[in-house]
Amino acid sequence: MILNCPVEGNSVRGTARLCDVEKRTVLNILTLAGETCERLFTERVRWRAGSGSGAGRNLDLCRKASETDRAQRVQRIDRQRLHRSSALNAPAAS
Repeated sequence: MILNCPVEGNSVRGTARLCDVEKRTVLNILTLAGETCERLFTERVRWRAGSGSGAGRNLDLCRKASETDRAQRVQRIDRQRLHRSSALNAPAAS
């Protein structure tokens, strides 16, 4: 039940009250579930990357696209910051 409540949209505190446990217990169980899911994913999906299946290649492409998107966002934010700082430091027009 502790795992079902957050899936249904309940908060950690609400789940703790409904299940009569502490908030830390809810967080520990969610962490354990996430680690188990990650382990299963690694064992059952990622090992296929070298076997020539499309799933592994798609996973690598998604990861590369995500890294590229992140790099582009960082560059855009840096350009915006540079533009703002140069606008602030520009001499006032007379």
